[in-house]
Amino acid sequence: QEKGGNLVTLTRSSAAILTLVLITGGIYSQEPVILRGHDGPIWSLAYSQNGKSICSAAEDGHIIIWDTRTGKIKKSLFDESHSNSAVFLSDGRVVSSRSKVRIWEPNSGRFSYIYEDEDAGIKRSVALSPNGNLLATGGANNSIRIWDINAKKEVAHLVGHDGNMYSLAF
Repeated sequence: QEKGGNLVTLTRSSAAILTLVLITGGIYSQEPVILRGHDGPIWSLAYSQNGKSICSAAEDGHIIIWDTRTGKIKKSLFDESHSNSAVFLSDGRVVSSRSKVRIWEPNSGRFSYIYEDEDAGIKRSVALSPNGNLLATGGANNSIRIWDINAKKEVAHLVGHDGNMYSLAF
């Protein structure tokens, strides 16, 4: 979020991210910026807690971390499972999901931990709790799983949906 405006990010079915700033009474202004780097549709966008980065997960298998000030790519991570969703943890690591949930170390480009469940359905969405301790995953298996990030284990399995889940939020 910028001083005097709200940062809004939109995606289309193309491989570009369009970033706009809406002015809410301040004097800050910015022309729309198109970020290019993916070779397929973008499925997910998330801002870092400090607002300095955006991560995008796309059909091309890449999770790209963008600098919100310059619009340049900070890091491109490749996930052979082609992640559907990605979010930032408070320490700057990135969580991605598809058939497995991975925690990525952006500096090294490697993932440090994988959460797995028995039914291994496609996880179309991940969400981080406000305190940053819990992670929710949901998708094609019609259930939501809650993971304790610090303990590295599943703490809840919620069922009740009749169909796929495409979005989660705490």
